[in-house]
Amino acid sequence: WVTTDYYGNMEKIRGILREQGFKRIGFAMDRPYTYERDNRWRAAYMMAYYKDGMARLEPWLDPEPTFEGFKAWFEMERPEVVICVHAPTVIQWLEKMGLNVPDDVSVVAIGTAEEGGEVTGIVEEARACGKLAIEMLLDRVYQGQLGTFDDPRHITVAGFWNRGATLRYQP
Repeated sequence: WVTTDYYGNMEKIRGILREQGFKRIGFAMDRPYTYERDNRWRAAYMMAYYKDGMARLEPWLDPEPTFEGFKAWFEMERPEVVICVHAPTVIQWLEKMGLNVPDDVSVVAIGTAEEGGEVTGIVEEARACGKLAIEMLLDRVYQGQLGTFDDPRHITVAGFWNRGATLRYQP
């Protein structure tokens, strides 16, 4: 199994945000991904409280996300930055609330940022995952290993940071 490093990518984001001086980091699932990816994003987000001592904000994990739900969560938690999957939706909601991105609040995409794109966040290495999966398959064929794995493997591939323009960087 070859996939993106969901846990590691969230850790990378949290580390960058910590280095930039953010203390109130929110995590909003603006699409119903709540239990997909075996909760790796959520696990890494929650674990950071124990590792980096940041403010403990409850993630917004509504299976049927709406503007009203997001607004209620945002007003209760008051994050300085929102980590999300679909940044355009969150940016639209923040602007609807009269907030400016990144001046009033920053937005960082996990897994959906594009290299060189406007949105700040993690770009997943889908091509690297595919290439590695093909290499592993070809190796198994070469070795004459057919059928199921005797020793299954789960390999993750880290994404990379896209600077974008939706994060208020510290001087």
